[in-house]
Amino acid sequence: MRPRSAQTGEGKIGCIFWLLVLIVGAVIAWEVIPIKMKSVQLHDFMEDQAAVATYSRDAEAMKKRILAKAQDLDIPLDKDKLEVTRIGDRVRMKASYTIPAEFPGYTYYWKFEHEIDRNLYIF
Repeated sequence: MRPRSAQTGEGKIGCIFWLLVLIVGAVIAWEVIPIKMKSVQLHDFMEDQAAVATYSRDAEAMKKRILAKAQDLDIPLDKDKLEVTRIGDRVRMKASYTIPAEFPGYTYYWKFEHEIDRNLYIF
């Protein structure tokens, strides 16, 4: 058996490595989680608009509300990249946008595409 004094320093490299991994993970999460939350909120809003499309026949009004919500969430959604159509008893929505995620020394361009195709229940 080796004496205890001969073992000093053997575990410090592993601790430093995992500490760096933890810091990198925290930086990534700090940037990515808010972007994903905004995207989910916009998708949920689009789902809500599709649900109330039974009562609103104006697709342009729905498009304006979705664009206003995207602007509130600081999502760079252009009106050209948003399609809202209502044909008979169906409503279709398609949105496409890219949000840059800024990391130290690197920018990742995260592309989102939401597509909703919903039957309307007209009584």
